[in-house]
Amino acid sequence: MLAPEILLQRIKQVYFARGIINLGFGGVALFVPNLTAFILIALFGINSIFVGLVAFRAGILDRIHGHSGLFYLLEALVAIFMGSISLLYPEVVTSLLVALVGVWAVILGVIKIVSAISYQGRLSGVWWLSLAGWVYLGFGLYLLSNPTNGIITTVTILGIGSIISGISFFILAKKLKNVSQVQVLIDKQNQD
Repeated sequence: MLAPEILLQRIKQVYFARGIINLGFGGVALFVPNLTAFILIALFGINSIFVGLVAFRAGILDRIHGHSGLFYLLEALVAIFMGSISLLYPEVVTSLLVALVGVWAVILGVIKIVSAISYQGRLSGVWWLSLAGWVYLGFGLYLLSNPTNGIITTVTILGIGSIISGISFFILAKKLKNVSQVQVLIDKQNQD
């Protein structure tokens, strides 16, 4: 079993990496909106697969150390699946991008909200994870209810959502400062 200090460092690294990924993708989406649909789909696919791999690594590390890792593994499965679809079938995905991103955002939003609720009252700063979940959920529901939106609108909203999510992950990584907060995570995983 990992020492709590090492586990704390690894958890902070995961959230920091996710923040970098989301901020990078959000910046590209906002500041270069005239990307072709093919490039956008490729960036979305690569981002989703990378986020999925980071979440998968976190889930495996949790499982190796006797914890559930369920939320990380669920997020990894959804992100890698959506990214793979985007990269393997870009011409089909071009016409379905808005709905595809909407479904992805709703699923990840729900996972993040449920995860945040499970830690509420036992981990400080967890509301940042909840905020990321609500941003994803609201963004996904908006896209699903307005499927005729243009690709530039989708890119702009996706960029804003990714930047907010990235900032949320940075703040959460910064808020995890002591070993007792990691013990809360360990205790929660042991209950699962």
